[in-house]
Amino acid sequence: MFATLRSSVVAFAASLHPLNSQLPDSPKSPVSVANAAWRRHRPKRTKKLTPSLPIDTPPHTSAGALLRRCSYTGPMKTVKRHARHSGPARTAAALATGSTAPRVDEKLPVAAAIGAQIRLLRKRLEITGAELASRAGLSAGMLSKIENGSVSPSLESLEAVANALNVPLTGLFATYEDRRDCSFVPAGHGVTIDRRGTKAGHQYRLLGHSLSGDLVVEPYLITLSSEAEPYPVFQHAGIEFIYMLSGGVTYRHADKTYPLRPGDALMFDAAAPHGPEVLDRLPSTYLSIIIYASE
Repeated sequence: MFATLRSSVVAFAASLHPLNSQLPDSPKSPVSVANAAWRRHRPKRTKKLTPSLPIDTPPHTSAGALLRRCSYTGPMKTVKRHARHSGPARTAAALATGSTAPRVDEKLPVAAAIGAQIRLLRKRLEITGAELASRAGLSAGMLSKIENGSVSPSLESLEAVANALNVPLTGLFATYEDRRDCSFVPAGHGVTIDRRGTKAGHQYRLLGHSLSGDLVVEPYLITLSSEAEPYPVFQHAGIEFIYMLSGGVTYRHADKTYPLRPGDALMFDAAAPHGPEVLDRLPSTYLSIIIYASE
């Protein structure tokens, strides 16, 4: 655009003085005068980063997208970006498990573990801290410090609290001595169990057992042989989960039936009558996990 404008100015000056148009180097020629005027008044050029945009660049494209789509000439300026913090809920500790179960904290110090166990036993008896302190011959403030784990009580004080709670002295150390065990059963080594469906040709192989806690978990590998018979009248406490491995059955729960094929799963309240009502494909195997509260 600038070159076109300059040519227009020079042509106009030459038209005014046609005789001098052949002398561009003369200091007073129209061409020289026009060139000098152009140098004095021409716009100053500024260095810019000129993007070379593809033709198909959509309107309102973001800056990040432009940087990826454009090739820039000239130096690039580095821009430091600050990391965006998402809060403590997204820390590594919160993402350590895919379960929604509460996180298990590290092992408590012995004083804190004893205090927590005393508080748990007291709440089970539905008595206040003042009542327990009175029974144990302690002040309410001292019992509060023991439950909070801020003091290390003497054996005499612990024995008095244990007697007031009607538990052995070792019962106050249950939280501190709690173990995190597991049960491993190699392939083919489950324990064969006789249950009500055994007579109907249902084989139960126990694959593990719960070691402690308030819940009992019983995982079974159930095999229905070719001589198996329907048995839809199981009924017991707890929750049961079934995962079909091979074969096929029509499983009844209460007043509904469900066709189960390999890969199908069923979870239900085991207090309602349930069991395989139609044996569609024999032999069949499925995993059954029963969970109920310990007595």
